[in-house]
Amino acid sequence: HYSTPGIVLGYLIRLPPYTRGAIEFQGGRFDLPDRLFYSIEASFRSATTDVSDVRELIPEFYSLPEFLMNIEGHDFGVQQNGMRVDHVQLPKWADNNPVSYTHLRAHETPEHLVCRLLLEKKK
Repeated sequence: HYSTPGIVLGYLIRLPPYTRGAIEFQGGRFDLPDRLFYSIEASFRSATTDVSDVRELIPEFYSLPEFLMNIEGHDFGVQQNGMRVDHVQLPKWADNNPVSYTHLRAHETPEHLVCRLLLEKKK
């Protein structure tokens, strides 16, 4: 598995200057809302069930909560299911707090992470 420039730009789309890079990468506009990074849970589910999804976590998952927030107020559009793409949806254990999310991610071992994610998946 690896992280290509497109994957990194997709994760960091909410953060300047990566926003501009993501727009340029897609030919002058944001990618379709259904293909944008919008949810930790949805991304995890895709990466663990879809063999063509080869994304890896980038260091910002452990250190930079701002990449999960749409601080600039960009209009990423509305998905086909009617959901507006805005801040990244966080797991319930993060209490909708990007700082808590990155802090907890930075301090957990891979074994704890896998166990917790598998338990969440069963719910």
